[in-house]
Amino acid sequence: MTKMVKSWVDPVYRASLSAEEKAAMPVNPAGDVFAELSDAELTNIAGAGCGEVCSWTKDCAACPSWSCWNWSCW
Repeated sequence: MTKMVKSWVDPVYRASLSAEEKAAMPVNPAGDVFAELSDAELTNIAGAGCGEVCSWTKDCAACPSWSCWNWSCW
């Protein structure tokens, strides 16, 4: 087990690390998950920008359906 993984899994080990060792650890064990996405891509993530939004609706037990809306913010 690497030091990084152990520091996230074992709270006793994490508490034993020095301030310098803690500072060297990533904030998130998965790394910077948004580094691969541009600002434009992040804006288009559902809920963050404009575009088509689809949701599952269940108007009645026998007739569930998809509802979609497409709009523009500008």
